[in-house]
Amino acid sequence: MSARLGFERLCLNYGAQAVFEDFTLALETGQATCLMGRSGCGKTSLLRLLMGLEAPSAGRVHSLRPLSAVFQEDRLLPWLDAPGNLRLCAGRAGTGRASDLLEGLGLQEALDKPVSAFSGGMKRRLALARALLVPFDLLLLDEPFTGQDEATRARAAALIRQFTRGKTVLMASHDPEEARLLGARVIHLP
Repeated sequence: MSARLGFERLCLNYGAQAVFEDFTLALETGQATCLMGRSGCGKTSLLRLLMGLEAPSAGRVHSLRPLSAVFQEDRLLPWLDAPGNLRLCAGRAGTGRASDLLEGLGLQEALDKPVSAFSGGMKRRLALARALLVPFDLLLLDEPFTGQDEATRARAAALIRQFTRGKTVLMASHDPEEARLLGARVIHLP
């Protein structure tokens, strides 16, 4: 029996504001999917529900574990360097793999700098490295390519594809090109 991923008769309210009412969506496991829609349509809320950071007002959420995520905010410790931020998630056991990820994302030149000295794009790539470093069956990506130029975005997408073969990836994005780079099925939210 395959794992279930998605939402059944989901209702989600923030106060009097209904974001979802009786929303059902089944997602394919083992492939990449991209949620697209206007700002405020609930893309991030769906990811947060899958992470267990939000609870539905009604309905059911089916997620996979273990999971990893790139949040809209980078959530890095600015006083640590890149390896220090990665060790917090993977410990010393992930050191070799962390070096490969940092090099693959073009961050090897900045290894000794504190994250507070990183550009926004560099922080996004470090957040991505952190998410790829830990074991996961489900990778959630919330606008993962923010601040990336075209070449850097393509390089990061290739690394994501490499590290997620056979795994489930769910991305929230406004950009159809990002979905194409990941080979993701696109679901348009109302």
